[in-house]
Parts: sequence; C-alpha cells; structure tokens
Amino acid sequence: MADAREVKEAPLRIFRTFYSTCLHLEGSAKVVSFPKTAFALGHVTCSLDEDETRWILRKNIAKGHGNLHALLLVLAKLSETYLERRVTRSSGGKPDLEITIYANWSPCASKPNKDAEHIMHFVKEAEKKYDVSLEIVFAGLYNIMRPSCYYSPGEQNCRPCQHGPLTSLKPHTHKENADGLRLLHRHGVNVRTFKPGDWHVLTDYLVLERGAKKADIQEVVRQDGELRRVEDRYMADDLEYILHVEQPLKC
Repeated sequence: MADAREVKEAPLRIFRTFYSTCLHLEGSAKVVSFPKTAFALGHVTCSLDEDETRWILRKNIAKGHGNLHALLLVLAKLSETYLERRVTRSSGGKPDLEITIYANWSPCASKPNKDAEHIMHFVKEAEKKYDVSLEIVFAGLYNIMRPSCYYSPGEQNCRPCQHGPLTSLKPHTHKENADGLRLLHRHGVNVRTFKPGDWHVLTDYLVLERGAKKADIQEVVRQDGELRRVEDRYMADDLEYILHVEQPLKC
C-alpha cells in the first residue's frame, strides 16, 4: 500500500533545498537563504532485519494543513514501524536500532511542534525494546541566532537578528531552540552539522533511490560548492559553541 506521506518532490529540488539552507548568498538582495520547505531523511538499520537498510523521506506540512515538521513525520513512521513491533529479547540482549536522520533544518524546541521533546520521548520508548543509536544531521540551525553572524556580521555579511524562517527572531525563541539542542546532546542524541561525506550520502540516495541525475546535482555543487563548504565550517563551529556555552546572545 502506498504511504500517504510519501514525498513526490523532484529529487533535484530536494537536493537544492538541503544545499541552499542558510547559505550566505553573494550579490543577492536576499542575503541568507532560509527555505520554508523542510525535508528529513531517515536512514535506519535494525539487527532484527539482518541489518537491511530502510530509508524514510518526509516533507513538512505547511500551516493550515496540519503544520507538522518533516522530522516529526519521520519519527511517526519510525514509531509505527519499530515501536509497535513485538520484540522478543534473545540471550544476546536487545536488538540494535541505528538511526541517522538528515534534515535541512535542526530540530526545534519551541511551540507548536517541539521537535526536541518528541525526539526524547521516541528515544525513551525505543530503549525499552532496542539498543538505540540516534544521530541527527542538519544543514542549518533553525531559528537560532548564530554566533558566527552575531560576533562578526561584517565577515558573514548578514543581520544577526535573522537566523531562520522568522523575519524577526525573538530572544526567547532562540533560547528555547538552543536549549533543545543542548537537551538532546546531554541525553546521548548525536546532533551535528553536515560534513562532506553526508552530502555524498544524500546524493547517492537521490540518485539510486529516487532517480536523480548525478550530473544535475554536480552542477548545483559546482555553482554553490564553495559557499556551502564555508557555511558548513561556520555551522559546525556555531553548533559547538551553542552546545557548550549557555550565555545568551542578545539581538
């Protein structure tokens, strides 16, 4: 039976959305790219299935049609597939469940979706049946004031107040979302930003599983690759700061 949540988006558009998230664009009136479309791609292996790989791709549902984040839709499918499954422990202990979720935006913690809270609940329930490993990899920090922009806006050429789809980011929203990432980190969820190898994983999935033309993706990388590499370095440093320094940034 076809999955009603299955994403029918063109694979090249999916890649462009990931690749453009939070890019500081040169020579553009729109200084920073903040796509309102969000995708989440789950990569799952379970020892009960002889480590067969399962992919789950979801797109956010816009306001007025449910307002659900893509990451929560991936979690819903994971819950349906694995948490509702009857698991019998063997003498070797609980089966392994390894999950990596690639998303263009980091998990939020603010209302109404509260991604971080749902992730923690999923992990707690999954650990009753499995030895769980969960990693969340993202291209951009969602509605969080980035230290690289705040402390050196001249270098990044952007306004410190605008670091997400919101046109004016409130300090309490920044704090909630930063606290959410720290909560996940403290409880063993590996939250991190995209590395070069992750872009290769995304490319291979779109080419092998969804029929994208590799040459089209390579053209996007050729055009924006240097901007993306710079952004990924800044993003990794920003996340490291946010996870370990709780001093609020004032906008």
